[in-house]
Amino acid sequence: MGTRTLTTPDLYDDRKRPPVGSRMRAYRCDTHVFVEEQNLDDNGQATFTSLPTGTDTVYHAVWGGKVGYGKYRWFPIRFMQITDGGTGGTTPEEARENLGIDGAAMLWAIVL
Repeated sequence: MGTRTLTTPDLYDDRKRPPVGSRMRAYRCDTHVFVEEQNLDDNGQATFTSLPTGTDTVYHAVWGGKVGYGKYRWFPIRFMQITDGGTGGTTPEEARENLGIDGAAMLWAIVL
């Protein structure tokens, strides 16, 4: 099984500030096994580089204080596989073809 990279959406504390330097951990949803830990950047984002492909993950962020006494937040980020989209395709090309979208049509939609 391969790995994938994911940058999380911005995370904010109760005062709408990014909890800079907090830790965020990723866990597999199917087995609940710890996968990877990253620190949040100045924008409140973390970039994970070793997430399992084809497996949903849930994230736990902790900041401000000793372990067990600080603030924390659980949140799921569902990584949609192409086959989850209901297109009947297993590749991006097949998905676009089944939806009737081709590269030229996308280009003209952008241009016009």
